[in-house]
Amino acid sequence: MRRPHLPYLLAFAALAALGSCDTTAPEAGGAVAPPLTGEWDFTRTWPGDEAGYCVARGNFLLTHTDTTLAGTATSFVSNCNMPVSGDITDGSVHGTTLAFHAAACAYTGQVLGAAPDSIAGAFTCAPGPSGTWLAVPVGPPARVTLAPGDRSLVMGGAQPYTATLLDAEDHVLYGRAVAWTSSAPAVATVSATGLVTAVGPGGATITAEVGGRTATVNLTVAEASFVALAPGTYHSCALTAAGAAYCWGANAAGELGDGAGVQSNSPVPVVGGFAWASLSSGTAFTCGLTPSGAAYCWGSNGGGRLGAGDSVSSASPRPLLTTRTFSRVAAGSTHACALTTSGQAYCWGWNDRGQLGNGTRANSAVPVAVGGGLSFSALGLGGSHSCGLTASGAAYCWGENRWGQLGHDSADTLAVTSPVAVAGGLTFTAIGGGRLHTCGLAGNGAVYCWGDGVYGEIGNGSRNTALVPALVSGGRTFTALSVGAEHNSALTATGQVWGWGSNGAGESGDSSLTEWDVPALVPGSLVFAAVAAGGFHSCGITTGGVTYCWGYNSDGQIGDGSRTNRRSPVRVVGQP
Repeated sequence: MRRPHLPYLLAFAALAALGSCDTTAPEAGGAVAPPLTGEWDFTRTWPGDEAGYCVARGNFLLTHTDTTLAGTATSFVSNCNMPVSGDITDGSVHGTTLAFHAAACAYTGQVLGAAPDSIAGAFTCAPGPSGTWLAVPVGPPARVTLAPGDRSLVMGGAQPYTATLLDAEDHVLYGRAVAWTSSAPAVATVSATGLVTAVGPGGATITAEVGGRTATVNLTVAEASFVALAPGTYHSCALTAAGAAYCWGANAAGELGDGAGVQSNSPVPVVGGFAWASLSSGTAFTCGLTPSGAAYCWGSNGGGRLGAGDSVSSASPRPLLTTRTFSRVAAGSTHACALTTSGQAYCWGWNDRGQLGNGTRANSAVPVAVGGGLSFSALGLGGSHSCGLTASGAAYCWGENRWGQLGHDSADTLAVTSPVAVAGGLTFTAIGGGRLHTCGLAGNGAVYCWGDGVYGEIGNGSRNTALVPALVSGGRTFTALSVGAEHNSALTATGQVWGWGSNGAGESGDSSLTEWDVPALVPGSLVFAAVAAGGFHSCGITTGGVTYCWGYNSDGQIGDGSRTNRRSPVRVVGQP
């Protein structure tokens, strides 16, 4: 549950001290308020949806004469669409209490401190919400801050910057014009609104001047070419040939690993200076292995999915709390697993459906051994289930099975907390898990899928649940397979990509929004060497080494510099 913002708590405490949140006009008498003329920062808070809070921040420009109060209220930051800005009317000050109207809302407040130090009060809007507000006086400009700070961008990438003018007490001075300049426009340009665009390799300094104060950030711009892909649910990551990691898309939990937690529509480098051997991305988190087998994760740590022994999320890589080294790592939706060099599987994170495979349903913030005494050579994780392949290609799965995604010829209502063999005696060279389904690539190039088929993700021409592996229709053979949340992508030896399943955002890549229950060809002249499916998007690398993505792009996970869904492959920006 989201915590109330601190100004809400302060205002509430002040109102509690008053003993009332009554919004009727105050009575005369009592102490006399000091002059209130000037600029005041305000924070207005009221209950929102889903047990959260709506917060608006801005300034009051007040004129206080005797018992009369006038001025303006202007909101500059708000997470809910409610009226805040407008002229202050019917304003009065009696003693240390005040009342006024602004934007169809009635405000009352109490002046606190002799300076004065703040005003705390309540408001009621008609129609609209009721809530609390807190205002503090601001002083002359003292310094400017720039967010997100120093940054590395790929060519063609863009980053919006925000300049914040503060007084000596770190109160925000809103409404001032900002002048932006770049020291090297051939490397990076900056717009009047602070949007920085990388146009050429090199370095540049971006300067913001506001209120007679300046601040700078340093930018580095380079090209990036990728050799391996790791798309997650709402973000994507990739590796260069030198082992550098780049990510793009959603970043609310730090899943891009950029150290700043800033969403990006184009690739940004993962901080820390690591060389990576492999990456895997889940929902709001990413994990990677170094060449020496050390495992790190970053992003959301809900359920302990970073494996660091606590619940602290991180915008930069954190090592797993283990002395073991690993040869493979795989991220599911909210859990992850890794293999040691001997094939022992260890898992961590959410375990509500037994997806950690250790015989329990307790979450674990550290790696725990998967039971059953099996040795695996490959892993494939889904929404709340996990699968592994033995050296002989036998498939085992564990975790949630309400839609038959474990493939052992039943649909259990309870979690399966240790590995069970996939029915049918098939052997596979690769396996992958979706939200509620699983697919495997057989040695002869055939693909089999099982579990939920409501979006056609089983690929056998039906939309029924498959409790055992079902052969994907079409008679084609594939060399690579990747499983998304509700869709699949597969690669042929000739470099064609075929997709099937959910396609509401174009994730099948066939230029349509048709939900295919049999494989559909990604059209065009591109020849791919690799393909990888994310949550509701897919990416591929061509034989020429160029990365393309397609599908859902709500958070920039396609990487083309936009947030527009793409029904067919588009080039990720920043590549040679």
